[in-house]
Parts: sequence; C-alpha cells; structure tokens
Amino acid sequence: MTAAAGAEARAREALARLDRAASRVPCLDLVLYRSARGEAIRRREALHEHAPGVPAVDPAEQPPIAAVLRGEAWLAGGRPGGWRGLLCDLHWELMQGCDPAPGTLRTGPSWEGGPDPAHARHRYPEAREVPRLLAAVERSLRAEQHPLLVAADALARFALLHPFRDGNGRVGQALVAVVLHERGLLSRPCLLLWAALDRGRRYLAAIDRFQSGDEEPWVAFFLSAIQRAAADAAAACEAIRLRFEADERRLREGAARRLLWRLAVGALPARVVAAKGSDGLRTLRAEGIARVVRGLHDEPVVFHAALARIVSGGARDRGV
Repeated sequence: MTAAAGAEARAREALARLDRAASRVPCLDLVLYRSARGEAIRRREALHEHAPGVPAVDPAEQPPIAAVLRGEAWLAGGRPGGWRGLLCDLHWELMQGCDPAPGTLRTGPSWEGGPDPAHARHRYPEAREVPRLLAAVERSLRAEQHPLLVAADALARFALLHPFRDGNGRVGQALVAVVLHERGLLSRPCLLLWAALDRGRRYLAAIDRFQSGDEEPWVAFFLSAIQRAAADAAAACEAIRLRFEADERRLREGAARRLLWRLAVGALPARVVAAKGSDGLRTLRAEGIARVVRGLHDEPVVFHAALARIVSGGARDRGV
C-alpha cells in the first residue's frame, strides 16, 4: 500500500468511526457546536463577552452550524441552484451581518499579505474571472472519483479562487462537510475541520504546490486534517453519549428526565427559564446534572453542566 493509499484508508476509517459515534448522540448540534466553538476561540471571538460557563451562542443560530445544516437541507431538497447556489447560500448563512453583500460573489480585488493589491504577498484572480473559475470548482464537485479526493480538490480550487469578499475559508470548510455527506462518507454532515485545517506554513506550502500542479502535498495535508478532526469529533461523541446515558440511569421517568432531554436535545445553552423552580429542575440540580446561571441580560439560564463542559471547553461558571 502506498503512503497516499494508507493516508486515505486512515481518513476513511476515522470518518467511519465518527459516523458510528455520531449516530448515538442525542443531538447533532452538540457535536457541531463543539467544533464551531473551537473555531470561535481560535479566532478569539468568544468567551469573555458571554456569561462564564455558558456556551457563547445558541448553536441553532450560530453561523457554522446553520451553514452545515443548510447544506444538508439543500441536498434533501434536490440541490436547487446547483453547487454554485449552495456556495452562495453557505456564504449568506456564515456572513450575514458581517459582510455588506452576503451570498454574492465579489466584484473587486482580493489579496493577502499587504495593505493593497500592489503590495500583496498573494493576489487572487480578478473578479471578472470568478464565474469562469467557479465553474471549474463545480466540475470538480461533480467528478467521478474518490469522495475524499473530490473534497480535497474542490477545497483547494475554492481556496485559490476566493470568490467572495470575505469568509472564504469558512465557506470552504462547510462545503467539505456537505461533500462528505453527499458522497456517503457521513450519514449526517457532522464534521467541521476548523482548527485541524490550520492555515499555517504547511497549509500555505501545500496549497502553493497544488497551484503549481503538484497535488500530492495538498492531498496528504487534507487527509491528515480529516483524520485528526474526525478522531477528535468521534471522541467527543462518545463522551457526550456516556454522559447522557449515565444521567438517564440516575433518573426515573417523569419531569426530570423530560427536562434532561430538553437540555441535551437541541441547542446549548438551553434557556429553560420557565423550568426554574419546577420539580424536574430541582431533581436535576440536586443530582448535579443541571445548573442555573445568569445570562447576558441577567436572565436565568438552565443548562446541562457536564455536556456544556464537553462541548465548550470547561469554563468556570457562577451558579445562581
């Protein structure tokens, strides 16, 4: 077996383990939220602005998760607008409120590493070339080859094109989750590469080699990132499953178990304010399962303490 074939096999096996593990967690949002919040921390956009110990935002509203789930709905709905339509939809989900024209292709220059295009380290293709080059990305996405190679090739072409004014990296990585789901490697689009696809020296060297016609370093880099991200997500899925099952065993049928599901199924933090003072909440608090903290506007926020630590990194909280 060649080194490339071995890397591909390891990435496939890691995805298979993730797929099995993700099928046993109470909610896909929990897995996606963990990856999305890791990216927010990496970008230094989170936690100090939020109540300590409470996940930063509702994952149902958090752009990376909304984008991935929109891609899943796009596949189920017959792929309206084709791959180009999906890319614009992903950009809209990720960049609304951050970009003056979310969901539309750029009309001006794009560059990196300098104050302006004339002094940039790297310039992306001119805006007038974007539609033609985006068609090449679409052809790559329709190619009849191994799913991981399709994802690697499409992501590299997309990254070198930078078809949007901003947010191209986030769109590209959401696209990978959709491709892995579309090609049957994941039953649900439950993988966000984010930190695993760090744009450091290895990334830049590999993408430059791809641009010059040598695809092997990029494919190796991509497969390694897939393997690491999938292994991490699978371990998180297992931790979530074990925690939830252990809590269920401690509870009899009734209000406490129903509230447990409300806290675990769906988005964190679970703002179950109406449950404050209920028998179910008293039981969950007595068992050390649920906590109540003060939210951004000093409102009571109920959340599953252990699951919150798993998916949000274990920040300390202030109980109410």
